[in-house]
Amino acid sequence: MQDDIFGSAFQAFLASGEDDPISVWIDGIEQDGLLPSYFFRTYDDMPKLEQNALKLANGKTLDVGAAAGCHAIWLQENGIDVTALEISKKAAEVCSSRGVEKVICADFFAFNDQKFDTILLLMNGFGMGQNVEGTERLMQHAMGLLNPGGQIIGDTSDISYFDEIDGMDMSDLNEDYYGCVFFELEWKSLAESFNWIYPAPALLSEIASRNKWKFEILQNGPHHDFLLRFSHL
Repeated sequence: MQDDIFGSAFQAFLASGEDDPISVWIDGIEQDGLLPSYFFRTYDDMPKLEQNALKLANGKTLDVGAAAGCHAIWLQENGIDVTALEISKKAAEVCSSRGVEKVICADFFAFNDQKFDTILLLMNGFGMGQNVEGTERLMQHAMGLLNPGGQIIGDTSDISYFDEIDGMDMSDLNEDYYGCVFFELEWKSLAESFNWIYPAPALLSEIASRNKWKFEILQNGPHHDFLLRFSHL
């Protein structure tokens, strides 16, 4: 069983302000560390793309992968009926401790007992799919949780600009898809590793077309990132 790095780091920051960075490697290449405090950011400290995503939420809203609850808190404060969903028990406890009224600790893929008007997959929540096939399964599950007229809003990044993958065939949508990466995390004595995917808009558009969903690019961000929306035709 892997350690719950994010939940443990969130609890430490909430309890004492301890902000030791989480060390990150992607495909064996060390990245900038992640500060736990970043997951406690206020609306004013969020990127514009993220702020706009929250403004688009309406009706009964599910915040998938709520982390420490920064999105859910802002939505709740602004009159949105929001539920924070977290697979991490510790992170879910942090959300509750911070005042989020509706918190569910569950695996999103096993969660199917409610319907929503808005589902948020922020901070590249699409990555939970882990690979191309899993991304389509993720979206099929999420679309099945929508009320009539509902929407899924999320963000992703096209990482095709990475120097390490120059020359790859960007149309090769298979298990070797360029957006599939392997994460390794360390924090204190804890360690985790997992597969993740950064699905480019072209892949998500293809998935939407195949399943007869409406797909929109709502905003282009400054770092090859995109705000996206799925809905039923």
